[in-house]
Amino acid sequence: WEIMTTFSSQEKRRKIAVNDVIDRYNDLHDDNKEGLDARNDSYTTLVNSYYELATQFYEWGWGQCFHFAYQLPGETFKQAIARHEYYVAGRL
Repeated sequence: WEIMTTFSSQEKRRKIAVNDVIDRYNDLHDDNKEGLDARNDSYTTLVNSYYELATQFYEWGWGQCFHFAYQLPGETFKQAIARHEYYVAGRL
């Protein structure tokens, strides 16, 4: 249920309809519905749909940051990410 709540808030913020993106992506892979020529003609839509959906899952799993950070003993996930972000910023 948590993932659906997260997707719903992401849909509103990013002005997308996840179910529509999923349906379009699946239709482009179904040769009985769209066919190979339609998939090739809609390649940009196919790729954009994939990355839109992948981004949804990444944001659900890791929040707004697409990097990982190891956790020190007693450190929360958010503290580990913040520590890592400060480290990366200092290296720039």
